[in-house]
Amino acid sequence: MHLQRRTIEGFLVVELRPIVTGDAERLFEWRNLPEVRRYMFTDLPIRREEHDRWFKSVLVDATRRDWIIQTDGVPAGLISLTSIDEHNARCSWGFYIASQALRGRGLGSSAWLQTLRYAFDDLELEKVSSEVLDTNLSVIALHESFGFRREAYFRSHVRRGDERIDVIGLAMLRADWQLCRPGIEDQLRRNERSHAALKGK
Repeated sequence: MHLQRRTIEGFLVVELRPIVTGDAERLFEWRNLPEVRRYMFTDLPIRREEHDRWFKSVLVDATRRDWIIQTDGVPAGLISLTSIDEHNARCSWGFYIASQALRGRGLGSSAWLQTLRYAFDDLELEKVSSEVLDTNLSVIALHESFGFRREAYFRSHVRRGDERIDVIGLAMLRADWQLCRPGIEDQLRRNERSHAALKGK
């Protein structure tokens, strides 16, 4: 999938492009940013050899899809579908916006919408799931605003130094998607108009 979505006013372009070998260094830097690692299941620095093994496996893993989120050609983050299970018609997903300068502009929401369209409409999956640290309140809220429902609570699931952190499991079913999609698209249009109006001031 290589998609591009432009706002009605033409200010914001959110594009998802598949990762390529040339993204290895960029992703190594992004994955080691403190503001990215703080919401991963491990916050330890990722060593070069670990990253290289991970990246090589990602390029050939048929059970996942990974895209660079970019706007006006500027790379901003990563969004992924993982553990794609065709038999059970389900997968997991995750994302992050690495560029501080591009956060809060609706890139994540637009990337989510494109990816959900791909998961439910193109892959014809029945379920998309996510596991989020319970300290990541903004992403939990974003999931719920899209129609994801909480369906699991993993107590003391992740260790950070001497601290244990709980994890929230959320999921969207195809029926949820069909019900929520019109409202999601309408909300994104309103957000885009708001961003455009602010930029025009």
